[in-house]
Amino acid sequence: MAHPFSTKHFPSPISFAILILALLVSNKHAFGCYKSIISFGNSLADTGNLLHIRPPDKPPQSGRWPYGETFFHCPTGRYSDGRLVVDFIAQSLGLPFLEPFIGGKNANLSSRNFSKGVNFAVAGATALDLSFLEKYGIFNTQTNVSLGTQLDWFKEFFATFCKTSPDCKIFFQTSLILVGEIGGNEYNFAFMQGTDREVIESLVSAIIGNISFTVQELVKLGASQWWFLGTYQLVVCLVIFYITRLKMKKNMTPKLVVLTGFTSTLSACCGVGGPYNFNASALCGTPPATSCDDPSRYVNWDGIHFTEAAYRWIAQGLLEGPYTIPHIRTACTSISRTSGLSEY
Repeated sequence: MAHPFSTKHFPSPISFAILILALLVSNKHAFGCYKSIISFGNSLADTGNLLHIRPPDKPPQSGRWPYGETFFHCPTGRYSDGRLVVDFIAQSLGLPFLEPFIGGKNANLSSRNFSKGVNFAVAGATALDLSFLEKYGIFNTQTNVSLGTQLDWFKEFFATFCKTSPDCKIFFQTSLILVGEIGGNEYNFAFMQGTDREVIESLVSAIIGNISFTVQELVKLGASQWWFLGTYQLVVCLVIFYITRLKMKKNMTPKLVVLTGFTSTLSACCGVGGPYNFNASALCGTPPATSCDDPSRYVNWDGIHFTEAAYRWIAQGLLEGPYTIPHIRTACTSISRTSGLSEY
């Protein structure tokens, strides 16, 4: 879906931040106990869409062992050894794991049960449309899905759901809408394909513009309870940076490692070769890559994505941490306490 504006009309990062804050603050009293979750994003939130999009004989990495080994004990399309942030959020709300919107070749949208939520996130998805990126010589080698595609899917889902449920408006108003993480793959593809740095820097306002457009479209449709999760990747990267700095200081105990329980912050649990156990020519899920004995001690799963243990830690921060506005756990009293996360 091509959005109806040029890059010169995209809002600045500051204006987008103001939009996010204004919507969150204005809706803080509308928050109740969430009855379903609607998710958008990329591989950090994909619970199986890319796996179903790809032909069975050519599954993505996430459809191969050892992905899923820790919790599901089989590959589910999640880019981790187990659950993702969205999974922990769902469990904390007493909801089932989110069903991917794409349900296989013969899936019938009207016959599937999305009453507790639906996931539109696709691994490799970009915030910008492919046609926009290709004008700058940037090509998505993973999928043809963008945030605009996911918004179109949502509108298709909503139109179908409203035909079968008289309470579709109530469903939407009591759903927790997760937007993110998305907008990072543009940079991944651009850097890997040798795109000029000036072009890469110019993408910032365009990415923010498309995310802003999507949020505004959801608000127009009636969305009132949502999180923008586009920054938790940065939070973890910063923590890893400071842990590394602590390790470099002589005779100084890396307290963050002790508190979080991680003993390896940079090296990939699943991979092969190099100082960080990562080789782009032998990614996790392909020989000769192997996984570590205890993923729970690692932050990094495959060199690109996080372990279930890291996602649990991120989810805990989002649910109860001091940087969530409004504070999610106080917004809905049925949410399990942080200690409950360890029980799942």
